[in-house]
Amino acid sequence: MHICFGVKDAQKAFDFAISRGGKALSPKTTLALNSGKKSITATNSLVYSPNGEVIEFLEVMDLCFL
Repeated sequence: MHICFGVKDAQKAFDFAISRGGKALSPKTTLALNSGKKSITATNSLVYSPNGEVIEFLEVMDLCFL
């Protein structure tokens, strides 16, 4: 299972999740995304929850083209 939360700071959310028992999957990473119509830069981080779900923290930005 994958759950994604929009956050203001992906690294801060990652650090908080790790401090509460999550396991690191990917620290803050910046990705270039292209929809064919528009390109954006997205920043996210990922952890495993204590139950094994993948939790993604996606920094909130202008994603209105999606």
